[in-house]
Amino acid sequence: MKKKTMILALAGMVGASSLPAQILDMFPMEYGLNMQMGYESRHVFRGFKQADDVFSPHLEVSYGDTYFGWDGYFPMGSEDAGFQEHQFYAGIEFGIPRQRNFGIDLGTVVYEFPHQDGSRNHEFYAGLLYGNFDAVEGLEFSAYLRHDADIKHTIFQPGVSYQYDFENPQVPIRIRFDGFVGVLSDRKRISNYRDPEGERTDFKDSYNYYGGSAQVFFRIDPNATLGAGVHYEDAINQDEDRQPRDNNLFWTVNLTMGF
Repeated sequence: MKKKTMILALAGMVGASSLPAQILDMFPMEYGLNMQMGYESRHVFRGFKQADDVFSPHLEVSYGDTYFGWDGYFPMGSEDAGFQEHQFYAGIEFGIPRQRNFGIDLGTVVYEFPHQDGSRNHEFYAGLLYGNFDAVEGLEFSAYLRHDADIKHTIFQPGVSYQYDFENPQVPIRIRFDGFVGVLSDRKRISNYRDPEGERTDFKDSYNYYGGSAQVFFRIDPNATLGAGVHYEDAINQDEDRQPRDNNLFWTVNLTMGF
């Protein structure tokens, strides 16, 4: 029933994408609005499964080079009802003078877990972007350094992405491929939220993780895009007695509206 409700909500957004042009013209050109409703067969974060069957809405507002957004993760089954996550983020992305291929992305993320006694983490990030190539359009490399000020995680994550547009006059199609690796250094003992309440002892660990995805996007309206993807993420060099590894192959579907 919950999956059916989500499908109906996606269909409703398709209808809502046909907003009158007069309403959209009310917003100045430097402003942007991006809304998404999505479904993930499995929510994976830095190599580890958090929950199955997750409804994942997204909202982002931008002004020039700055952006502000929210990502939500809501399990649709009772088995993972103890997991719910909100990510509030803000940042700025800008180019480097006289360096057309390089960009900088700076920002912060607040992670909130309502069912974990109001647990909240504050993370800061800085990213170097390298792309905008004349020879290979759609190719971009990135390298991010992140630090969680609460649990003292430091993460280095380089990645690569490639996207290609098929200019089909009927339904424009975009394909996108992503790959990344991550190195997480843990300097403070923390609790694993999956531990039984009576056995929540602190532990410390550092590990590596990696992942990749293949996605396809169909532009069904000037302001609406329907996407679907296959993803895989995994973690290595981790204490599997505390956090068993899963076969983190999963799929996603989403509807995005951008103005």
